[in-house]
Amino acid sequence: MVKNGFTSYGKQNYRCHRCKRQAVERALAKRFSREDLLETLLLERLSLRAIARILQVSLGWVIKRFQQCWQTVPERLPTGKMKTPELALYCLEADELWSFVGAKDCPEWLWPQWNGWL
Repeated sequence: MVKNGFTSYGKQNYRCHRCKRQAVERALAKRFSREDLLETLLLERLSLRAIARILQVSLGWVIKRFQQCWQTVPERLPTGKMKTPELALYCLEADELWSFVGAKDCPEWLWPQWNGWL
């Protein structure tokens, strides 16, 4: 194999001496751990059952890791003006879920929350 210019995408092109075929070297696929994928899927707002199906793990495994991630969120997030600049950046996202209990004048609210790291 010898170098044979570049493709239109800027990748190195190679040519075989014997058969004169051209080829481009493929990059290795990026591998992610399950925990990294779990965090990404949670930020995509998928249900826990959907995440378990995608990762091909049990729902209990997903819930256990979700709880571990949730425990890393600080109890009180900074609000208002900061006196000194901080290096930590927080991103908190909350989804709402509500239903009527008994009558329409008695709504019940549930606030599942997930923290994303930036």
